[in-house]
Amino acid sequence: MKNKYKIILVKSVIAIGGMLFISSLFLGITSEMLLYGSYNDFFNKLAYFLLFLCTIDTIVMLILMCKIDIRPEKAKPMRLKLKDNNYEMIKENLCQKYEHNGYRKLTKYEYNNAKIDYMIRQNHSVVSLVIYIRIEKITEELMYGFEEHIFVEQILNLEDIEPKDKLDITYLIAVDRVTPTFSKYIERNVKQTFWTTVLPVGISLASKTLYISTQEEGFSIFRYKKMKKQFIMDIDELLEK
Repeated sequence: MKNKYKIILVKSVIAIGGMLFISSLFLGITSEMLLYGSYNDFFNKLAYFLLFLCTIDTIVMLILMCKIDIRPEKAKPMRLKLKDNNYEMIKENLCQKYEHNGYRKLTKYEYNNAKIDYMIRQNHSVVSLVIYIRIEKITEELMYGFEEHIFVEQILNLEDIEPKDKLDITYLIAVDRVTPTFSKYIERNVKQTFWTTVLPVGISLASKTLYISTQEEGFSIFRYKKMKKQFIMDIDELLEK
């Protein structure tokens, strides 16, 4: 379905819900004021019926908001210039910051031809993960692992952790140079779920450029902005001014 039809559908459901609510409120108030004489009881019941329909419409609206994505697929990422392209130095610097913020020490995790390290923190009902991935170039397999959170599931199984509430994930994928698949990774409009917030970060070592994917509206937008702000603060001393 094209975006314009998705927008029409969502707006129609919202408009119908609004009209049902206003009508129900108006009929409920006026019938309680006994403005309809012998028909007051009928209009009072009609008000409750319209409120019931409004409730159903609201549920449909929430389902559509979860299932239908009307945002553009691509979004321009933030670009930051790095002072150096030494991946191990960048990772070590970030690790120190994350350890200071309560994350466990770096743990290595081998996955095919990608070198993966991760750090994890449990804070009350929130589990935070930082996943470092160093690979020559992003493959479709790696993209699938990122999109479907395969790495996250495997790491949580290894750590014997079952998230009870929120899950925050920062992906940092470092490649030799920009490729079409890498561009797809960092240029996508980040889509969150109600329980999971993702911050995708990419580094092109050849150009010493760091990319942070953009989220335009949607679930967990404030949580995403908070994660993004914290990441920029953590990596600030490695950036060119």
